[in-house]
Amino acid sequence: MEAEVDALEKLLDENGANYKVLTHERVFTSQQAAKIRISKR
Repeated sequence: MEAEVDALEKLLDENGANYKVLTHERVFTSQQAAKIRISKR
């Protein structure tokens, strides 16, 4: 999965996109991810 993330970040950088990388423990549902996103605000 790391290669895919690196490729995506490279694409965004090459095109001048603004983005923020969030890191968190592995999740398996969108609900779990949403809880993490809310807690990191």
